[in-house]
Formats: sequence, C-alpha cells, structure tokens
Amino acid sequence: MLAMLRTPPAIPLLLVVLVAACGGAPPQDPPAPSPASSPGLPQQVVHELEQAQRETARVEAQQLRAAAELHVLRTGACPASVEALVEARELDRARPDPWGRAYVLSCADQGRTLAVSSLGADAQAGTDDDITVDAEGG
Repeated sequence: MLAMLRTPPAIPLLLVVLVAACGGAPPQDPPAPSPASSPGLPQQVVHELEQAQRETARVEAQQLRAAAELHVLRTGACPASVEALVEARELDRARPDPWGRAYVLSCADQGRTLAVSSLGADAQAGTDDDITVDAEGG
C-alpha cells in the first residue's frame, strides 16, 4: 500500500523555500554595519570594532598612497582618483573603506603632495573621524 502513495518531487518544494527565504528578490550586499547602531553589543565590543575599522582604513590608505606614489614615479603625473590607479594597473581593484565608501585621493604640487583619505563612519569631510594618510604617514 505504501508503494501506491506518490510523493511530489522535492525540487519544487526546495525552490519555493529558497525563493521565500530570499524574499523573492536576489540577495544584495548589505551596507557595512555601524557599530554604534548595533543594539545589544557590549560597549567594549563596539569600541574595539570601531578601532579595527579605523586601523583597517589607515592601513588601506597607506597602501593606496604607495600605489599613487608609484604611479607618479612611473608616469610623472598624479592619478586623478583611486579608479585611475586601477586603470593604470597600479592596483588590481578599488576597494571601499570599512564603511563602504570610496577612498579620496588628493594630489598637489604635481604629485609631490599626495594624500589618501577616508571620510570615516560619519561620511562627513573635515570631522574628527576622518582618516588621512599623507607624506608623514598619517
């Protein structure tokens, strides 16, 4: 009698479950979380995460500045942007800062003064959380 029961194929059910789990839309990369807006995290964890993001931005900005200096040495011209470094093959790709925004490259004096900046968590230029790496290294 059990042999007479037909069970529906598992694939359509799995497909329905997957579509429902995704909300019917393809998944997208979520924006980088802000530690301050993560309720329930102990304050010490939030502080350490913020420090890690700042240090990551500083190290990446140093690497971008080194690539920009190399570009100036090779071409005699200051790159207009981080994307220009990718196009010139000084970098493999342009990565966003830890908060999901583009790094800002600034040049003056025909490349003798290079700086790479991240606007930090607040995304506002000229505030205390900005990270800038220049000739002095930070």
